[in-house]
Amino acid sequence: MKCNKNLFACITLAAVAAHTPLKAQHYLLRSFEGKKVSVRIVALPHELRVSCLNDSLLLYEYFGDYHARVLDSSLLQITYAVRGGSGLGLANTAILAVRDGHLRQALLLNSFADGVGPQFRSTLHASLQLTGNRWSNYVLTIHARTYQRDETHPSGIYKRFQPVLRFNKDLMAFYGKTIIADSVLNAIEFNHDAEYVHFAAGDTLPMIQLADECYYYVEGFWYSPIDMDIGLQEDTVIDKVLKLPIVQQKSAWIDSVTHHRHGISLMMLERADWPCDTGHFVLQAGYHSRQRFDPYWLFKVSQPDLDIHISSIPNIKKL
Repeated sequence: MKCNKNLFACITLAAVAAHTPLKAQHYLLRSFEGKKVSVRIVALPHELRVSCLNDSLLLYEYFGDYHARVLDSSLLQITYAVRGGSGLGLANTAILAVRDGHLRQALLLNSFADGVGPQFRSTLHASLQLTGNRWSNYVLTIHARTYQRDETHPSGIYKRFQPVLRFNKDLMAFYGKTIIADSVLNAIEFNHDAEYVHFAAGDTLPMIQLADECYYYVEGFWYSPIDMDIGLQEDTVIDKVLKLPIVQQKSAWIDSVTHHRHGISLMMLERADWPCDTGHFVLQAGYHSRQRFDPYWLFKVSQPDLDIHISSIPNIKKL
């Protein structure tokens, strides 16, 4: 078989470019001990790396765009696009501080969402306003607006929210109130949904409530509550799709042409607990580069038997 060397070179260069870090951006902060500290942000494939001194943290699911600014010399606000899906745009906002030479996640939440489906539209827009300073108590006011159009609200309905968060210097976090869990609470780390956690009844949880979402701060990390049954079933669906022969073959091919830097990616388009509750999961499988997500197949997984129906996506741009 004759090999097109120019085509292979283009594919190789494109793969390398998609995984080349962007130039680092530096921001000067004042730690809570009063020392000047340089904080660096580097955009990597699908994550932002934030570093200061010998400490660093990752903001996961980054999707190609972010904006950072210093607040009152001591806080760094980062708003960044995260991977959503077809018909779903998302952005998170983090506020970071430095104390004892370490980066602290003072706040992390979903600040923008725009979901569109055949029978619904759901949006969230949130902006943050800071008052006070590090000698007195910081106060953070969130100005948020949501829009919902579905079968219940065919004409659409707007709601406004204005939670006020206060800064706790001992915890190094903003939150609105604390709650005492009255039963076992299942949650997932908001920044990195790799595993589930269980809070016991009686646990004290600092909390932010924004529209219909709750965020809990525990030992330096932010968590979101989750329906464990739905979460476990979603994991089962993803695992079943990844084991399909056509998916494994395409993943091996992507791994080869990107020099073992990437495999196939799955993007959840519909979940069984979405507002348009269809009783099934819809996923796309494709290649996720820095610029875009190129889908190859659409999978519809029905409940409760988890039968999979596959549709190819024509006229897509190949890797």
